[in-house]
Amino acid sequence: MLVKAAAFAIVAGLAAPALANGVISEFPAGGLVFKEAANIAIAREDLYLSIRQIKVHYVYRSDAKDTETHTIGFPMPKVPLDGGPDYLGGTDAAALGDMRNYMDFKVSVNGDPLEVTLHEFAWLDGVDVSETLKAAGVPLIPSNEEGQPDLANLDRKVIDRLVEQGLFRTYDGSDYLELAWLYQTVYEWRQDFAPGQTEVEISYVPLNGYPGEIGQSYEGGGEYDDPVYVKERKDQYCIHDSLINAIKKHRAQGSYEVVTQGYVTTTGNFWKGPIEEFNLIVDKYDSGEGMRDADLVAFCPLEAKKIGPTQFQWTAKDFEPSDDISVVYYSLYNYEQ
Repeated sequence: MLVKAAAFAIVAGLAAPALANGVISEFPAGGLVFKEAANIAIAREDLYLSIRQIKVHYVYRSDAKDTETHTIGFPMPKVPLDGGPDYLGGTDAAALGDMRNYMDFKVSVNGDPLEVTLHEFAWLDGVDVSETLKAAGVPLIPSNEEGQPDLANLDRKVIDRLVEQGLFRTYDGSDYLELAWLYQTVYEWRQDFAPGQTEVEISYVPLNGYPGEIGQSYEGGGEYDDPVYVKERKDQYCIHDSLINAIKKHRAQGSYEVVTQGYVTTTGNFWKGPIEEFNLIVDKYDSGEGMRDADLVAFCPLEAKKIGPTQFQWTAKDFEPSDDISVVYYSLYNYEQ
């Protein structure tokens, strides 16, 4: 049976976390990418999504007679740098000792931690400007938590040229330089696939979305909203009428905040055939210090079921992802709290 992504939404009531507010877009990551594999299939993929952590466990099966070695890449999203990438909701990169690892990426193969190669890129209007910055002596990512590059040894003419090229933005009467490029990391390693099974585990801290328009557009209704935009949100997150009704009932007692999350699953199509067994778990649990669990969650597909106080599961066989996964978490607040 060939399974395509369907629609699903769940409503449940638990205590809400104190989620951040503001207009921040999500930055989905996920999925090992390389040239299509003729002999290697994904026998099983277990994907765990929560507000604070994403984990994926792959079981690959090689049908080749001999061991094959492939260069594997795991691309992280392109992110703005003003203020440093970890302001978007990743982890404390400075505490980890490497500002580049702001999503705390980890990988293991057959249970053994793996050292990976990190590649850095800078993008401006879709163009790779990495070499331009390197040639000028500018790091692709700031080395401090304030999001400002160390330009002490950089000639003023070089800075002016980078401003002219649009790589820096300046403001009249201020020495502050805003970084205009988007920063991206791609983790890469050489992977041996012996005949039979190889297991790969990956984990990282997601860059979620904290949308400013946290009102009716994310409920899927509202007389003041653009109906086209409302339908797009409702379809993207498979928002069900029961969720809309739950929030409408809550409005009289309080307010709510929204966190959105994305994960790229369509890269599963790089491998031989469909994903033979796919297991998705979405968890409302928020393990952040002082945080509480989300009250409501909506995502696709339709056949998901509740498997615990905070977890929901969807499984499929012969899964060919035609769309990436989008999740929306709701946290409800009472005025008297």
